Amino acid sequence: MNENKNLAAAAYGVLLILGTIALLVIGQRLWVPLTWAFLFSFILHPLCCFLERRRIGRTTASLFSVLIFCFVSGFILVYLIYEAVRILEHEPVLYSKMKEQIMDLMTRIQTSTGVTLYDPSAEGKSASDPILKALPWLAGKVSMIGEDLVTLLLVPIYLFFMLAFRGNIKRFVRHRFERDHLEFLGLLLKNSRTSIQSYLSGTLLLTGVIALVTFVILLALGVRHAFFFSVFYAVLSLIPYIGHLIAFVVILLFAWVTKDSALSVVLIAVALYIVNLSQENFLRPKLIGSKMEMNSMVVFTAVVVGGMIWGLSGMVLFIPLLGVVKALTVSHHALKPYTTLFEP
Repeated sequence: MNENKNLAAAAYGVLLILGTIALLVIGQRLWVPLTWAFLFSFILHPLCCFLERRRIGRTTASLFSVLIFCFVSGFILVYLIYEAVRILEHEPVLYSKMKEQIMDLMTRIQTSTGVTLYDPSAEGKSASDPILKALPWLAGKVSMIGEDLVTLLLVPIYLFFMLAFRGNIKRFVRHRFERDHLEFLGLLLKNSRTSIQSYLSGTLLLTGVIALVTFVILLALGVRHAFFFSVFYAVLSLIPYIGHLIAFVVILLFAWVTKDSALSVVLIAVALYIVNLSQENFLRPKLIGSKMEMNSMVVFTAVVVGGMIWGLSGMVLFIPLLGVVKALTVSHHALKPYTTLFEP
């Protein structure tokens, strides 16, 4: 009898997980902006409360907070796009230098190993140009990012509604659930708020530190557009384990095609590697991991699964969502044994 109960419970758990994944995949266009709005609401909630204490209506306070959010995030986005366009104005020069460097590297490898990496006598430019071969893949990735940006345009709308009508949600919960359930929901909300706020505060501090350190390093090593690349590096570092690697490759590639000295490129690579090492082994665990009390394996799994389900947004959003799951295991006595899976 007990074996049947355990088997039924396991089957129910598997079906629940599969059903949740299916809902997340099918409803991606809905859940992604809603989750972003839910996350940002924790940042803007103190500002709303501050304005409301100054006798400003909740609707006005919510609208003002969302406008500030849009201004700050829009400024960062416009700056990154503007600087990227400025850099790409030199695209013919960068492209020719990049092609020359890559061809030279491939020729050296071919000479030393005897392995033919490309055929210079192949017909057609694209047949012998590895950069042009990579353009369709790159265009596809840019298209995916564009789709994410269109979806994220709904975030300010949902964010305003969450802030303006948060009282309705509280009243619904109070009228819908009994006192015992209210105690559990209150504990769950408290633990979730603590986890998410710890994640947000640690992430913002980590982003600022990384941007400052990277800017100083790139400026000292004479990399052009140092401020842009430092912001670019810090923003991509919001994606744990993966984002900084992408930024590292982009910055190193830019330095490779714009620097005449190979020693400068090596120094940049070593300096950024030290930053990466410090970030993942000291700063991130200290500023984020220790506050959320989750081990690296669980966080990395959340990043991978989030990327598979929601793309770039999932890589970021699944970490605070994982914090909510951990809060659920802490708040419910039947799920407390699963808390050990999150322990660092």
